[in-house]
Amino acid sequence: MSRDIEYVQNLTAYATLDKTDQFSVQGGFPTNPDEVVIRQITYGHSAANGEMILIHCNLTNGIIGAIGGINGFTSNPGTRIHTRNPISNVLTFKFMTAATPPTPAGAAVDLDQICISMDFIKYRQK
Repeated sequence: MSRDIEYVQNLTAYATLDKTDQFSVQGGFPTNPDEVVIRQITYGHSAANGEMILIHCNLTNGIIGAIGGINGFTSNPGTRIHTRNPISNVLTFKFMTAATPPTPAGAAVDLDQICISMDFIKYRQK
């Protein structure tokens, strides 16, 4: 069964990191979508160390993707997140180690850059 789309709004969350293990985006996106799709994650940094880092987000209160420790890393996960409740007006992304359980990854290298492209989708009600 296919559903008709009412709207798709793309948000590109971009940050130049500043020696912290997180960044936030406030507003500029719908707070009541039916689904959010993680389209692309791009990460560039000055000190490639080969380590895998997980990306945690308050959108799901869980891991939404990962970045590799190589300069110029890009992934196209296509992760679909079904939302049941309105989402926060502030999205916070935290870097976590790939350990079990994941723990905060610590400070990012100053001037590392990350870009996360997401589609916020609302379906027509029948």
